[in-house]
Amino acid sequence: MHKKSIKILILIICILLIVSCRSVDNTTVDNNIHFGNFFETQLLPAKGVVLTVHGLNLLPSKMGDDITDGTIAKLFLDEGYHVYHVTLPGHVGPVSEMRNVKAQDWLDSALEQYREAAEIARENNIPVYLAAFSLGALVYLNLMLNEEDVAFAGAVLFAPAIAVKGTIRFAFRAGSIFLLNRSIIPGKSHREYRAHSGASVSANKALFELEDALYKSGFTNCNIPALIFISPRDELISISKIKKHIEKFNLTNWNIVPVSISGAENRPRFHHLIIDNKSVSPETWEKIHEEMFEFLP
Repeated sequence: MHKKSIKILILIICILLIVSCRSVDNTTVDNNIHFGNFFETQLLPAKGVVLTVHGLNLLPSKMGDDITDGTIAKLFLDEGYHVYHVTLPGHVGPVSEMRNVKAQDWLDSALEQYREAAEIARENNIPVYLAAFSLGALVYLNLMLNEEDVAFAGAVLFAPAIAVKGTIRFAFRAGSIFLLNRSIIPGKSHREYRAHSGASVSANKALFELEDALYKSGFTNCNIPALIFISPRDELISISKIKKHIEKFNLTNWNIVPVSISGAENRPRFHHLIIDNKSVSPETWEKIHEEMFEFLP
């Protein structure tokens, strides 16, 4: 390579480092600014407490509330479940938290919030359930590996980040070689859903670390009744890889439900984002609703 080409390459790398490390904090104001928002169903006695957990760089409030139709939280509230919103570090407040987040930060916070929700369930003598999207599912499945007090009567998982496509992992490794851990990789999902302009290199590494830990453990303690919604065309998660996990690790209580996003209101459409009626379609959302409550007691 000519000296001039080398200089140009070095200059490009330096620009990438500067831009990624100084990216503007485009945090969206989120009503779910405190850890552990709790919503109480009006249909008493409650059937259980459901932990709703967001994905990587997704606004926690996008998991829904007690007034927004077409959201996960509202479905559970209307069916007679209490809802406990989990908020993982790096997803509210300044982007600096996203820049420096580690896998253990998510695990520690998720465990603390689980115990708060479990205490509510114990006081009311009702079970605890999990409804988690992408990273949220990965975090709580990891907690189940080693934390004896973390147990769910059942789980509804939306595109769980337990089988990231090999091409995605390769692209990340190649693209992050010249980036610092605190660098922000711009997100491609809809602006209204994003907690920040993107997720940090550190956050992505943490996600892969948790995925690897889950696989190496053989999904110990994870064979709870679980319903998995995922699009066969998911851009990030491999449905065939999840099927292989189920077979290899004898996850006999797991069931996959393929989801179509045909007719989704959101543009552009992302097959990974299947958390509300806008990201799929009202008709598909109703089918998800029916499947969920045929599965859960």
